[in-house]
Amino acid sequence: MREYDVCVIGSGIVGLAAALGYAQRNLRVALVGPDPITAPSPNNGTWDTRIYALSPGSIELLTQLRVWPNIPRERVQAVKNMLVSGDTSGQLNFNTPPGSDQLAHIVESNAISNVLAHAIQYSNITHYPATFNKISEFSANNNREISLSDQTTLTAQLVIGADGRQSSIRAALGINHTLSDYEQTAIVGNFKAHKPHHGTAFQWFSQTHGVIALLPLPDDHVSMVWSAPNQLKLTDKTPEDLLQTLYTHIHSPVGALEWVTAPAYFPLSRLDSQTLTKPGVILMGDAAHGIHPLAGQGLNLGLQDVQTALRIIDQDKTRTITRPINDHNLLQEYARSRKEPIMMMQWTTQTLAHLFTSKTPGIQFVRNKGMNMINHLGFIKDTLTQYAMR
Repeated sequence: MREYDVCVIGSGIVGLAAALGYAQRNLRVALVGPDPITAPSPNNGTWDTRIYALSPGSIELLTQLRVWPNIPRERVQAVKNMLVSGDTSGQLNFNTPPGSDQLAHIVESNAISNVLAHAIQYSNITHYPATFNKISEFSANNNREISLSDQTTLTAQLVIGADGRQSSIRAALGINHTLSDYEQTAIVGNFKAHKPHHGTAFQWFSQTHGVIALLPLPDDHVSMVWSAPNQLKLTDKTPEDLLQTLYTHIHSPVGALEWVTAPAYFPLSRLDSQTLTKPGVILMGDAAHGIHPLAGQGLNLGLQDVQTALRIIDQDKTRTITRPINDHNLLQEYARSRKEPIMMMQWTTQTLAHLFTSKTPGIQFVRNKGMNMINHLGFIKDTLTQYAMR
């Protein structure tokens, strides 16, 4: 039986960041999941289908993990402004606040995964490419015992469940969760734009065609995230027909668009986990929560989970007597610290999603008027900007 301080289940971005963070604190770490290294996008105008808007808080974590400088700069695009439009006259314009250089950075999923995976190869982390099988109750030394699909057995003081929405560790622990179907599909794809975007992200809200975002990429490319109502049946369209449909819903501020990656489709739902902790276990990322992509905060929320867990054990080290990393009070502090940010982001995205799909008489006027009011109330807009930049 192989003994570790921490066992991370899941080799996605959140799991990789958690494993690296704990290892950098001189803890013995096991990482369970598929090989995370993927082929980087070639420098020929193509881009990974999955694009993330990393907040300054997420970049701070990646910097602390000493991986952010390793992402090729030619694959990173700073967002300087964001222009949000309603379905009539409503408009919100978010600008980079004083003291900051950007609102966010747009980065490909494979670029983030690869720098984390390469860092893990040179750290005190043992990678097990098998899949998680089961988890036992505590062993005699107060550790959890984890069995893998290849018959390997591990023990760890602390187990991190970061294995996504269909989390096996969450199911094995009997943690209930609820899925709320938005009855929408995220359509994502990348284009070459015929006009410069000037580092501006664009977003359109509509009752009939959902939420459309065009995010800036380097070399005047843009990434589309379209949260489309299923009733539109856009998944049945060819890429060219889909592009023509897009043109009917937006007036492209970056001119004509040319596909550089084929569209991909993801059903949208909200996930609420009953609890974030069990004795000796904490959940992170999509295993713990799921939100609507309209705010682009899903990965940021997961990286905040990692940052919070690491901060708690760092603070505990300053005590005269430090506690074990699986101490009940430390795990409860993690759960308390994450509860409000998760609920706030879920409530915000859920409210916006419902507000712009509601057919209640008069609501269209109210939502667009509200956008214009917020746009002229600097202190509210600044508060929203700072919250999104965490």
